[in-house]
Amino acid sequence: MKQNEDQSHITPQQRTRRNFVKKTLAGSALLSLPIKNVWATGTVNLNSSAAASGNGSGGAGLQQREWHLEGPNYWKHNLPSDLWHASFVRIFDGEAYFGKQSDTYPIEIDGRKKFDEKIIDILRVEKEEYAGCNDYNRILIALYLNARESSDSSYSNIYYPVLDGSHYSSARDFAKSIYSNSKGSQYFSALEYASFIANPNS
Repeated sequence: MKQNEDQSHITPQQRTRRNFVKKTLAGSALLSLPIKNVWATGTVNLNSSAAASGNGSGGAGLQQREWHLEGPNYWKHNLPSDLWHASFVRIFDGEAYFGKQSDTYPIEIDGRKKFDEKIIDILRVEKEEYAGCNDYNRILIALYLNARESSDSSYSNIYYPVLDGSHYSSARDFAKSIYSNSKGSQYFSALEYASFIANPNS
């Protein structure tokens, strides 16, 4: 049975968790923006050094741009060629979880709940249980790819500068962080991550 969340019944613990998830997805850039309404209006400062110094308003060369992310179905057709043979463990430093999109919790197959497989096969969902409960595995991959390919000329529609001015030194560090922070709450994390992908500027 899927979890149905009523916004009017969100507990303080759930609200704290959501705030934590948002900060994880945004990196420290969320905290370093010079003015609150820059974030609130769905734009992010491209000049991270100006943002960090606090004099971002009116600085030379300062630009703002809305974030734009793509979900798993986009990436299954647009996976960078250098990742065609990359495994889930290589990217996230941990195994993916068995589960179908319709599952509420990770499932057990042949006595195991976790597995390693190429990310291209997880994205394509040739085996439905590779998706992870509530599409968890595929959503993690999509977040990683958005961070990795942000502002690349080959993906001109992707803009997610999570690494610009954040505490993540690489896209892989970001991948390890979102994986580690979602252990034990795959279903809920998938909901939050998918919502962020759909509306990163909200």
